[in-house]
Amino acid sequence: MMEQRLLFFFIFLSTQIYSQTYSWGFTIKGSYIPVSQTVIDQNNNIYALGSGTLINHYGGAHQLSSCEDFVAKYNSNGTLDWAIPINDDSVNYYSRKLEINSNGELLLAGSRQGKIYFKKINNTGSIVWSKVFAIPQAINCYLAAFTTDLNNNIVAAGEFATTTCNYCSAPTDLFIYKLDNSGNLVWSRNFIKNQGFVNICDVECDGNNNIVLCGGGNNLNFQGNINQYTLTPGNFLSKYT
Repeated sequence: MMEQRLLFFFIFLSTQIYSQTYSWGFTIKGSYIPVSQTVIDQNNNIYALGSGTLINHYGGAHQLSSCEDFVAKYNSNGTLDWAIPINDDSVNYYSRKLEINSNGELLLAGSRQGKIYFKKINNTGSIVWSKVFAIPQAINCYLAAFTTDLNNNIVAAGEFATTTCNYCSAPTDLFIYKLDNSGNLVWSRNFIKNQGFVNICDVECDGNNNIVLCGGGNNLNFQGNINQYTLTPGNFLSKYT
């Protein structure tokens, strides 16, 4: 019995020795400040995406509009390097996702007033370029996910609805956009003959730059022809070359 107790004690002691040690933490002061995502670069700098109405250490003190989005950079010790607002034209943005490409550049994408936007930000907080794309006759356009391929091209996917092709304004159609590293549109593909809803969950590129989508939906059509490639309700996985 004594040997069992000693064994348990040494096991417990070893877990405490190798357990995580608290390093640092802080509160971003302000009104309604949810941080929705963080990404870390090769130098262990931390980029945070959030939204709110006031950030006290936002370059000192900065008053934000209602639920304005922001991106902030912290070093590995948690010290603020810079923070910038995303709503740069008095239009509310819905920032969806941050990515860091192989060049260490920060990519941000989301939705604004029924359109899709993309921004590239360098490591000093300057916006390199900003692009906005609209789908003709689309309403409730929503960017769900994006990624980069081996050439740092941006591949984005999402959902939208049209007033001419659907009976309601719910997102029933899907789109795929591909941009080059400079933000120029390479191609886009819209599928607007679905008979139900669609929900894109993620998009990835494989080692050959093929595009893989996953999500869920009802009576989905992936080829623009209602008689082809139509799936019954449930989850889906699709690949594009």
